[in-house]
Amino acid sequence: MDVIVGVWSCLICLPICFDVSIPEVAYWALPLSTWAIYLTDHLIDVFRNKNEYPTPRHQFIKKYFRLIIVLIIIISLVDLYLLIKEFNTLIFFSGIALVIFVLLHFILVRINPQIKSFINNKEFAVASIYATGIYFAPLFMLYCEGRNYVVSLLCFLMFFTLALINLLMVSIIEFDYDKQMGNTSWVISISKPKAGKIFFILVAIIIISGLVAIPFIKANEKLLVIVYQLMAIGHFVIFMNKQNLKHYLAYRKLSEILFWLPGLILFLF
Repeated sequence: MDVIVGVWSCLICLPICFDVSIPEVAYWALPLSTWAIYLTDHLIDVFRNKNEYPTPRHQFIKKYFRLIIVLIIIISLVDLYLLIKEFNTLIFFSGIALVIFVLLHFILVRINPQIKSFINNKEFAVASIYATGIYFAPLFMLYCEGRNYVVSLLCFLMFFTLALINLLMVSIIEFDYDKQMGNTSWVISISKPKAGKIFFILVAIIIISGLVAIPFIKANEKLLVIVYQLMAIGHFVIFMNKQNLKHYLAYRKLSEILFWLPGLILFLF
């Protein structure tokens, strides 16, 4: 559920930061869709792999496999009901775009190609889905209204990079788990040392790009960029302490909680 709260928190601050109006149905439909996608992704892993599962979440999915299928169906039906009841053209087309990306991702996960290729990159794919789902509506509205969307596009790229940092970090830490389960992973393809270097480079890109942009943007946008920088620094701290945080998968919980930070803009400022 912490992932779902993160989606909601990252979305709800964008109308204030960019002065746009996002349809209310998006605040329900996107978190519900994310929940269904998250559960389905793990179901595919468990269905594809008949070995023992080293992570608690996969053990949980295996134990309650049928109940989770029912839960996914219920979530999807509620999501569909909301989308039909509160039909909005913008949300509909953004949903169509996301469905295509998600299906391609599920196909890749199901096939699970063990090849060394940038295309075989689940981290990049999931980061793309996550960032596009949250930013599609505000970016599209700014474009349709003929307003300047350069800053919002920069924030989208920063958020995408943050999502990639999160997924890359988890894949590095769970390298042995993925090897044991035979899962596809870009980290496995390029090796842990190279993935670690890319992780540090991406963190540096977030911090430096934010420092360059801050003097030239409005207060609300500036605050969002600063929060993104803090999230990148938070991931860096977690990564540097990953050995101490392996107990109860604390690194996952803390990194997912970092995505709650944007929502705090509403309550603190």
